[in-house]
Amino acid sequence: MFTSGKSVSIWLFLLVCGLMFSSVLHAQSWESEAPLGDRLRISLSTGWGLYGMDNINKYYIEGFAKEADILEDNIDGGPSIYGEVSYFLTPRISTGFGVLYLRGFSEKKSWENVLVFPEGETYAARWERSLATTAVAPQVTVRYHFPLGDLDLFSGVGIAWCWGKSVLKSDERIPDLEISESIEYRYTAQGLGLLGSVGMSHDLTERWAIGTEIGYRHFVTGDLEDPSDNPWAVEYGGRGHKMNLDFSGAFVLVSLSMRL
Repeated sequence: MFTSGKSVSIWLFLLVCGLMFSSVLHAQSWESEAPLGDRLRISLSTGWGLYGMDNINKYYIEGFAKEADILEDNIDGGPSIYGEVSYFLTPRISTGFGVLYLRGFSEKKSWENVLVFPEGETYAARWERSLATTAVAPQVTVRYHFPLGDLDLFSGVGIAWCWGKSVLKSDERIPDLEISESIEYRYTAQGLGLLGSVGMSHDLTERWAIGTEIGYRHFVTGDLEDPSDNPWAVEYGGRGHKMNLDFSGAFVLVSLSMRL
């Protein structure tokens, strides 16, 4: 069951999607003789984005994990993969639906000697500790285009629903004794995302084009919870702080698109 806060966010997401679609559907459509291939695009993009991740960086990584020698680096950014199908309602207005994947990662690996009983001998143990943060976000966008021959300049806005996950993992291995132990903690959260961007694409052929896009995302989830709905909270400065995922920040994408 969703909490009241999550329910409000979901209804807000649906309302904004409806307003975006209703506005573009009232735009002047293309002439009826315009072929479908001139209006429909499929694109695949990859790039890099900066992440805010304030709670996790400040209260967990800096306030605990680095001091306990568990992790080394903050999660300040990560790769982006985005696939989209877009449709041109007019020569200057397009709407698109896509799925965005984001990932952030921090880890620490170390060797240390351990005394094993009852053998009473010392063996080398391998420790690997990591924190992976990911988000899968269905996304709706509306763009306004400024076509200049083979060059297409555009600006756009979008809305997304973020399905986020955080995985804390610890692996210990003693290779000489073929001993291994793995502990994993999983937390999930959801939240509304908004973005704005500008970009350009260039036609390579009548069917293929390459492009680049820069912009800013505001992607923040609610509180992370385990499968039993218990929040992930970290004690810091005498207070308990609940963790969330914050993938907000500037981003850049490079794309390859195809007219159908």
